[in-house]
Amino acid sequence: MKHRFTYKEPSGTWGVHGEEFRNMSQTIYRAMCKLLDYEETGLSPDDVENIQYELEKIHIGKKIQNYEVIGMFNGYCIAFNMKASDSYVVWTIDDDKCGVHNGRYFGTKAEAVSKFAECAFDLNPDEVQA
Repeated sequence: MKHRFTYKEPSGTWGVHGEEFRNMSQTIYRAMCKLLDYEETGLSPDDVENIQYELEKIHIGKKIQNYEVIGMFNGYCIAFNMKASDSYVVWTIDDDKCGVHNGRYFGTKAEAVSKFAECAFDLNPDEVQA
């Protein structure tokens, strides 16, 4: 069992081991409330760090350079930006899955989908129909 700084009784009463709330400033009390909420999750600092890392990874809906990722597979993603002159881009996703590189930009969806399919699915361009 993990060591906790806070405790919570079945009645809902809670506190901080070795501390009394009556002389505590509002700022410290609010910090203790946040600590209680955090400890109630059961997460460790490593768990929180891993969640943060997962959130930073490339995923559908993520915005990169004003482009929104609309598809991804096998180390590649396709993204769209309605306001850009070249509205579509196909990027290679970094090994850590938190960034992209080697982008090719396209003016049409058909061109971008063709390139994405070629790269992500390792298809010959003649085999791809957009």
